[in-house]
Amino acid sequence: MADYKAVNIPKNIILVEKHISEAKIKAEETKNNNTYTWIRDRLKKIPQAYVVAEGNKKVLESARNWASCWYADPIEHTYENGSFKLKLQDAADDSSNSGKLSFWNCVLTAPDGKEFLVGINAELLLDTLLENTFINGTCQNKVYLGRTASQVGVYTENMQSYKQSKLDDVMRANMNKKTDKYVVGDIVSTLTKKQVYLGTIYKIFDIKDVYWESYYQTGYYRATSKEHYAVKFLAEPRLFHVFIDIDDLNEKGYSCYPEWTDKMPKRVVTGHIADIKQPIYYVREHLSDYLNMDIKNCDWDGRFYHKLDSYSYVQDLSETDEVYNKVKALVDRQAEAPEFKHCVMPLYTVER
Repeated sequence: MADYKAVNIPKNIILVEKHISEAKIKAEETKNNNTYTWIRDRLKKIPQAYVVAEGNKKVLESARNWASCWYADPIEHTYENGSFKLKLQDAADDSSNSGKLSFWNCVLTAPDGKEFLVGINAELLLDTLLENTFINGTCQNKVYLGRTASQVGVYTENMQSYKQSKLDDVMRANMNKKTDKYVVGDIVSTLTKKQVYLGTIYKIFDIKDVYWESYYQTGYYRATSKEHYAVKFLAEPRLFHVFIDIDDLNEKGYSCYPEWTDKMPKRVVTGHIADIKQPIYYVREHLSDYLNMDIKNCDWDGRFYHKLDSYSYVQDLSETDEVYNKVKALVDRQAEAPEFKHCVMPLYTVER
């Protein structure tokens, strides 16, 4: 779900035709005493068109600008979506995506018989090819026009992306029901994200880099060249709300990517899951994964730093004293820790 890109298939489509005007060409030829054969040849070809969802004023304005030039004028055609015939024409002349072909030219036949040349995103077109039958380059099903992540695509009613678009339409209709009042276990959704609300945690201390902080504030280093990190327990612990992608709910470690934020985002509640672990479980699993990293350099103290950081979040503030004692003991024996005995460790201190 995290990689999903919303599909928008509107009810009506505007095709903004780039209508080549013979009158404009003739006027320019007379003015410059020249004959523009290259543009006159395009009078005999299928006109290009820009795909616009009815009601999208911003895209419509872009389409009008695209279709307006010294030899052409924009002409707008509105159709009910899902009524088009599709035929593959050719690959685009030039790539616009770093050597990778980004779109194909396709001929769309509208219900009134007019034909238009439209650029269809190559990756989206591949999905249409895989899920439909084509004979001599013509799709045997009527197609809908739409966009996935701003890219133009063609869809048929049997395609998974079309079915997902119908679910997206329901979600869009429910956007006015967004809330930031969740209970633990609620499934909260947007068009592109579905997460489970795990509850709250507290951050009870920060780790400050005193050495570099002093340099940035004063412009010079302290007299000592020893790096110094201060573990500062907070007088007012910070509250965070924790979410996790629903697909990662049962994963462990760094791969699960929990998200914690100090502000509750407004989303639509679309379900509920009972009997989930407390949020601190996922946060600590995520942070503690750093502890398994190999030390590349003898003076790299990443494991120790992240070990401390994994203690900075607690489920309940009543754990603060216990965490303080653990962190203090760990820092007091840092130089004696066997995994770091060959390393040049920065100085750590604990403040409360």
